[in-house]
Amino acid sequence: MKYSDYQETLNEYGKEVGADTLSRFNSAIRNAIILARKDSVLIKDFTLGVKINAQKQVKQASEKYIESLSDYQSLLSFLKKKMDYPTSIIPYFLYVQLKTGFRVGEVMALTWEEINFKDGMIKTYRRMDSARHVFAPPKTSTSIREVPVSSDVLEVLSSLKARQESLKILDISDGFIFFDEKYGLPTNNGINKALKSYLTELGIKPIITATGCRHTYCSVMLAKGIDISVVAKYMGHKDTKRIIDTYGHVLKELEEKEKEKIRSVLDEFK
Repeated sequence: MKYSDYQETLNEYGKEVGADTLSRFNSAIRNAIILARKDSVLIKDFTLGVKINAQKQVKQASEKYIESLSDYQSLLSFLKKKMDYPTSIIPYFLYVQLKTGFRVGEVMALTWEEINFKDGMIKTYRRMDSARHVFAPPKTSTSIREVPVSSDVLEVLSSLKARQESLKILDISDGFIFFDEKYGLPTNNGINKALKSYLTELGIKPIITATGCRHTYCSVMLAKGIDISVVAKYMGHKDTKRIIDTYGHVLKELEEKEKEKIRSVLDEFK
């Protein structure tokens, strides 16, 4: 592989993806070259000095999640109406993701053993590769966590489990919650396609991906005043930095509300 050939490859790929994705791709190639050299393979590092020419515009933070609380509620209500197992498992999948903030792979990897119906908690400790449907380790050590869920989530899951039991799906699903007898586990592409059609039908913008459901959960928690450190913990982050970077404008709105609360408290003592 010559430098010029590799640069041309990057340029072509850059027409379809953003700078972050293209940079990660280049890093993966460079690491492969480094490993090959450690095995005494004679190969030039053709990644040195290449330019990351990505043409796809990176989404703004506000385009990655549903910020309107009313739209969040509308989507949840819509998904409940669409729940009809075994016609489709995707409405159940998206509903749980919007109510837990789990990554797509984390939701996909869930089995019935991870649901604590008694205490209202759901545990995640691994991911599922949505393309190959093989297990992957948690993204970070802090990704292993338990999150509290509301009673409606438990009711939805309880109803789904009962339906799967009546259809004897549990005998072939290996305990996976979001398992379809016809298609098996859903794919990331299938989930995103369905979500796009749901949002379009509802007239909700922006048109987010399933990853945006995770961001939406975080935005809702912050907007409703849940402490940022608690949100970070249940999102699986080691600290609050990423949340501050992504949801700065939401936090600014909360800060203004807190200022008013302080004034209100001080007004009591005159």
